[in-house]
Amino acid sequence: MRKSMVKKIKELPFVGRRPEIKQAAKFLGEPSVSEGSNAIWITGERGAGKTRFIRELASQANKLGFQVVFYRCEEQDRHHSFGTLSAIIRILLGKPQDWKPRNIKTLTNAVNRRFEELVLAGDEAELVLWLLGAGKPSQYSSDLDEQSRRGLISVLFNRFLEHQLQGQPFLLIAIDDLHFCDQLSRSHLLEGSSLRGLALAVTAPSLSVAVQRGEARELSLPPFSEKEVGRLLSVRFGKAFPADRFVPELLKITSGNPLHLVQIMTSVPSDEEAPVKLSEMLEGRQPDEILRAALERFKPLDVASTTLIKYASVIGDRFPFQIVRQMLGPAFPLDKAVRKLKRCRLAWVETNADGRDLFLFEHATVRDAAYSMLGAIEKERLHAVTAAMLKRYYGKRSHEHLMSVAGHFESAGANINAARAYFEAGEYYKKLGDFPSAEEALRKAQELFEDNEKRLEAMAEYITVLGAQSRIEECEKVSSRLFESNPGPGLHAKALGTLAHVQAVAGNLDEAADYAGKALKLAEEAENRAEIVKACTHLAYVHASKENFEEALDFGNRAREAAQELGDDRLLGGAFQALATANWAADDPENARQMYELAARKFEKSGHLYNVAVMKQNTGVMLQAMGELEAALEAYEETARSHERMGALTSLGVTKCNIASVLLYLGQYRKCLSLLDESGPFFARLKSPALAALASMTKASCLVRMGETEKALPLLRKGWKARKRAGRWSDMGQFVEVLIQAAAVTGDAAEALDESKAFLEEAEKRSAKKAHRHALALRLEALLLTKKKGEAEKIATLIEDANTSRRNNYSRALTFALLARFAAVKGNAGQAGNFLNEAFSTGRLNRESQAALNFHVGRAMLKEGRPAEAKQFLEKAKDEYSILAAAGYRKHELEKCSELLLKLST
Repeated sequence: MRKSMVKKIKELPFVGRRPEIKQAAKFLGEPSVSEGSNAIWITGERGAGKTRFIRELASQANKLGFQVVFYRCEEQDRHHSFGTLSAIIRILLGKPQDWKPRNIKTLTNAVNRRFEELVLAGDEAELVLWLLGAGKPSQYSSDLDEQSRRGLISVLFNRFLEHQLQGQPFLLIAIDDLHFCDQLSRSHLLEGSSLRGLALAVTAPSLSVAVQRGEARELSLPPFSEKEVGRLLSVRFGKAFPADRFVPELLKITSGNPLHLVQIMTSVPSDEEAPVKLSEMLEGRQPDEILRAALERFKPLDVASTTLIKYASVIGDRFPFQIVRQMLGPAFPLDKAVRKLKRCRLAWVETNADGRDLFLFEHATVRDAAYSMLGAIEKERLHAVTAAMLKRYYGKRSHEHLMSVAGHFESAGANINAARAYFEAGEYYKKLGDFPSAEEALRKAQELFEDNEKRLEAMAEYITVLGAQSRIEECEKVSSRLFESNPGPGLHAKALGTLAHVQAVAGNLDEAADYAGKALKLAEEAENRAEIVKACTHLAYVHASKENFEEALDFGNRAREAAQELGDDRLLGGAFQALATANWAADDPENARQMYELAARKFEKSGHLYNVAVMKQNTGVMLQAMGELEAALEAYEETARSHERMGALTSLGVTKCNIASVLLYLGQYRKCLSLLDESGPFFARLKSPALAALASMTKASCLVRMGETEKALPLLRKGWKARKRAGRWSDMGQFVEVLIQAAAVTGDAAEALDESKAFLEEAEKRSAKKAHRHALALRLEALLLTKKKGEAEKIATLIEDANTSRRNNYSRALTFALLARFAAVKGNAGQAGNFLNEAFSTGRLNRESQAALNFHVGRAMLKEGRPAEAKQFLEKAKDEYSILAAAGYRKHELEKCSELLLKLST
């Protein structure tokens, strides 16, 4: 297909061979180019250069390596052209100019075969740009009855839509000249432009010529009523405008034609002098004269300054009502606006299984009428916001489309527009958790913004994206650059808040508290309520991590109250998240779970779908810490599906590691290993050394439990080194834990002793209470391997004081299990048995922990000369170890247990 298309292009004399043609984007005068979400309208008087523009478009596309087919039709050669329909189909099929099908059936079959050829040609990776022409219908196309023509155009557009959704070519039809399309073909083409994956590049006469030729009448818009004209005036000039005074006269002049009304209204500036200027315009003139004067001063995009609300971003595609409502806010009368749009044939609504979908599209000469009724936004934002909504509704597939929107502005030299589009794209990607794409978009925005304040705003947003990926060093570097540029206190506070977040996640709580405190102070000075909420949220998180429960709850509640005053669901979700963290740290999981659910609801309402998934993930972490492993696994799996659906791949990687860790604690080692091995290529594609290291450490832990310590230890050390380099100090506990498990197998505890001591010292230095408890437990386990009872006694006392009063039953059960083991090593079998009973009655331990605990206590009973009790514990241990050994694990421990039972029986 590619060769034949390119050959045809080369045969066309005007493509790429007109050096005198300037780059289309640099035209300053006529023809004028306006862009809708999926249509480019090229208008201008005769001789203004409309066709030249389309030629240049074809030339530029050809230079970029696109396949171009151009069919030219102008007034002078209208009699030689095929009709719109037959011209499109003839070129699609690659037929000669004099080709005519025998009948409808032949034509339909030929179209279907051609599409199959396109698919087989394998051009899925290449954007294919087809520029096709339209003209006066030939006798052949006129002979077709209306139903047949509708059927064919439907086949054509439906097949294009179907293949585009499967990753097939994007279609752009360039129609030159729209005025010479017959009315039926024109309406079908315009209706087709509302389909996703189908765009139009259209040349048409200027609006003044369109009105002279009666083009507005051809489109058969229903006239506006008196009430509607009054509303239109109020929208344009404000509620204080004396609309009643002008309504009768305007109706008389325009006969209620929406286009003419908009032209008149937008030719008058919307300031306090509007009534006087409108009176001057209408006074003592004939309707034709008034319309001509209005058209001379008509500025379509001026409508944007007086809109109901900014939401024309959805024009040109279909979206669920709930998304449209989120964009508009609860106060906007959406149903009323849609009813009006439907009446004017600018929208339709379809009900499906998932609820109602709103379709909006544009017609050439009534585009501005649509804007006046539906609202508009700044022209340069239209593409970016529409594309962002496409990204949100259609998922990952729209990534290239979204970035290409900004790219089009950039290549046209419209840097301000490009920067805004990239910034919009970055914000939406961040909402969806697609951080690499957000990072790329915001980096480009920084480069292209000329306004320093806007550039710093993009930089501050860029820092938050780095923070979301826990890239501490880069966060600090970019923040330093931001601070050197003397940003306003709001942006300064935003960057400090991000630094507080990444430091807290990494376990550097003192630094985090310092940053969050400074952020709050700056936000208060600037009276920036949004940043005050965020700073309070960060402080709540830090105090919760430090286990200063009252302060954590105070800051969480302060954030909640401030967010409620602002009415911002996103910030309110963040406040509930902080309160959940505070409640969880205070050993109140029920309250914490409720707060996570409230946070998720608020994030969903604000459209931050990524945060909704994170709330489910946090719930999983909490359930895992409570020992509810099956429930945690379910929460993680649901989170993984959400991340995958949204394209949040970095977060998906973290969730995969979460799932692996639960499988590990459930004793499903082979399943855990299989998941990590299958995910190897996925982690490699992410290009995140820190995440790959986390996966390596989890894999090492799995291998140790399977007895493969030689494979595990190099993997573990390499993984910890990378995590440490990334600033993830909090992962040291996992590193030491696996070292201790390996030492129990190899008998060499030197490294485990050294690292457990280092972890304990680090935790004390950082005032991290949770990490300190973990470090104490690991230090005691390491000491038990070497029988160092003196230091172990001191550590055991500290552990008992720190843990046994906690409300987290699972944590208390683990503590009692460890103390039971220590008592068994000391030879105090009675105390060991008491602690064992406490452990089993307090929380649910996994099979491996139960087996080890029964074994150690049984052995202690045997040494103390209590064979009956010893046998009871050892048999329980043997039962558990037998199940593990059947799956290929802990065979050595099973042999030891069997030997002791044999000794008892003899």
